[in-house]
Amino acid sequence: MQESQTTELGWWRRVSIRAKMQIGVLGFALLLLLICAITLTVMANLYFHQKMRQDLQMLSKVLAENSGAALTFNDATSAGKVLSALKENASVEAAALYQERAAEAFAEYPQSGAAAGLAAMAGQDGVWLRQDFYITSTPVKVNEETVGFLVLKSNLQEWDKFKQKLLSLFLVLIVGMLALTLLVSYWLKSHITQPLASLSEWAMQVSKHKDFNARASKRNEDEIGHLVDSLNVMLSELARQETIVSLNRELEWEIQERKVVEKDLIATRNRAEEANKAKSRFLANMSHELRTPLNAIIGYSEMLQEVVAEDDYEREEILDDIGKVRSAGKHLLSLINDILDISKIEAGKMQISIEAFSMEDLVDEVAGALRLLADERRNKLVVRGAGDVGVVHSDLVKVRQILFNLLSNAVKFTEDGVVELICERESVAGEDWMLCKVRDTGIGISDRAIKELFRPFSQADPSTTRRYGGTGLGLAISRSYATMLGGEITVSSKEGEGSEFCIRLPTTAEINGPEERIEGVETVASKPPLVASDTPLPAPTAMSGARVLLIDDDPTVHDILKHQLNKHGFVVRSALSGGEGLKLAQQEDFDVIVLDIFMPGQDGWQVLQMLKSDATTAHMPVVMHTIESNAEKGFALGASDFLVKPINGARLLSILQRYQKKETGMKVLYVDDDVHSLELVRAYMHGTGWNLIMAEDGREGLEKLSQNLDVSMILLDLIMPEMNGFEFLEEIRRNEKTADTPVIVISARDLNQAERSLLQQHTQAVLRKGMYDKSALLSRIKEVLEERTPVS
Repeated sequence: MQESQTTELGWWRRVSIRAKMQIGVLGFALLLLLICAITLTVMANLYFHQKMRQDLQMLSKVLAENSGAALTFNDATSAGKVLSALKENASVEAAALYQERAAEAFAEYPQSGAAAGLAAMAGQDGVWLRQDFYITSTPVKVNEETVGFLVLKSNLQEWDKFKQKLLSLFLVLIVGMLALTLLVSYWLKSHITQPLASLSEWAMQVSKHKDFNARASKRNEDEIGHLVDSLNVMLSELARQETIVSLNRELEWEIQERKVVEKDLIATRNRAEEANKAKSRFLANMSHELRTPLNAIIGYSEMLQEVVAEDDYEREEILDDIGKVRSAGKHLLSLINDILDISKIEAGKMQISIEAFSMEDLVDEVAGALRLLADERRNKLVVRGAGDVGVVHSDLVKVRQILFNLLSNAVKFTEDGVVELICERESVAGEDWMLCKVRDTGIGISDRAIKELFRPFSQADPSTTRRYGGTGLGLAISRSYATMLGGEITVSSKEGEGSEFCIRLPTTAEINGPEERIEGVETVASKPPLVASDTPLPAPTAMSGARVLLIDDDPTVHDILKHQLNKHGFVVRSALSGGEGLKLAQQEDFDVIVLDIFMPGQDGWQVLQMLKSDATTAHMPVVMHTIESNAEKGFALGASDFLVKPINGARLLSILQRYQKKETGMKVLYVDDDVHSLELVRAYMHGTGWNLIMAEDGREGLEKLSQNLDVSMILLDLIMPEMNGFEFLEEIRRNEKTADTPVIVISARDLNQAERSLLQQHTQAVLRKGMYDKSALLSRIKEVLEERTPVS
């Protein structure tokens, strides 16, 4: 239906605007005229009939009054004379006077018999329209008494004349309206339709010839004029767009050509990056081979110094030469370490190991190591605020390296000046940060040099390298370490006046990169080493017959460590391969095993896994030692401690002290309702010389404790029937005899903050079931006991 309507109206859509306007104006005028004609006709008709009624009634009334006497006296002649007055009124065709209750006319007009048919109306009072004539009947009264009736018949000739005149008027109006319409159409043509037609013709020409530079002429300032302006602006924009499209085509060709060049450059860059990564991987993998001979040089020089120092005769010259060899070896090792570190960073193999440490102790250690160099250059070394920072959870080795690099640079590039290390703790948006500022009054850095400062192998200028030495890696490594720990290093300096480096690190660092996963072992990133790798340790004490198994493929390491350990009473057995070490560990009982990681055949990781999976060797604590720190993996596989080569003799001896066998007969109470957990701990303690007392709930534990008041240690589960671990703790802490007994909690329960706070107050340690092995448990027990009864 809609399509048919559209088709029917199609002809109208093809009509020009000019014709539409003419038809519209003429149609509107005719419609208006028609409405006026109808309205006038209706009003004239109503007016005419109303007036005619009034005239007839007036005429009848006058004639009735004049005819009263004639009717009263039966004077027909006088009545005829009264009716003859109607000759002056052409519209009255007939008239008749009737006496009261008479059926025949008393008098008639214009002649006798003319009033035929009017007798029926006598006796009524009113006016009636009958087809094409009016009839009126009026009572004739004398002294308010009706004596007869007057009936008149009138035609409509006047109305017909009026209609002819009205029609003539309408014809004149129609002709005038047509003339006016033509005049209006002509005006609209010149002012509206003609400009629109010209604009349409111009638009067709532009569309046909695609000439976007053509412009329409503007005649008026009305809407059509505004349309012309808009079309001209649009054409200008189209011309501009056409120019842009043309330029884009040219640019596209250039881009395609450049993409080809860029693709070649990217391929070249990728090859260079791959070559650089291959170099970095090679250097990282060569770390063992590069460091091993230096370890031997440093170790042998240390042995020679000890031997020469113990002789009675003077060998100061030899001691001095040996000292120089050792110093040169350590310096060379430091340079190699820097190169290997930057290579590991570039290769993406550098790992983060989070542990808790005292910032004050670390700063004291770093500052103490540099005081001699500061004194040699006549510098005043000032340290402030380290105690305010408190404990920090971060990578101890990397934070130490950052501080050492920046502070040593400040000391090296300052002479007869002041070097300051200022530490403070700040809180920003609810997070705690550690700020360390290293200030000096040295040579300073130029603005140009600052831009290149943290690039590897870069220094201020070649003269600086020749005068002060160095590889230019320290600052690059430091910034990389700071970024890995979630912080940053910034610098401000003025040439000739000094510099200030600001280290900003979170007090609790997070490992953002992927953690290393070991098959069959859960990696615990937050597990701290039992002994910090480089923290100062107490002086070693003599051991009496403690047995140590040393597994390392380097004979020089055996020579150095055997010399150091034998002198302090250790009995050392050596194995030059993993297989030989496993065989010795299975045949003999050792207090501790010192294990290298990088060995041909079976490496240290494989040997460690096999030691911990064998029931005859699982109880032996293992101290890993290697040229690179990977403590997290070692602890995950069951290592007890971790050392980085070159091994300091005093540090090794102090660590080995932790694993000497204590006096046998020590009692340990384990309270747990899980039979499997009880049996597992029983197996762990087999061969330790300790007496394990087991209880399956809190109440039984209290009974066993009351019977064995000399218990040295309590291992406690939290979730048990009858009496749980919290109730058990409350009971033993209330009893004076057991209030000081150390307690280690072993539980799988997820603790809330209140429970953690309670356990921190009343226990010495909390271990999560499934997250520790035999070595870790026994070492933790030994730690707690040693804290309460230190080794003399």
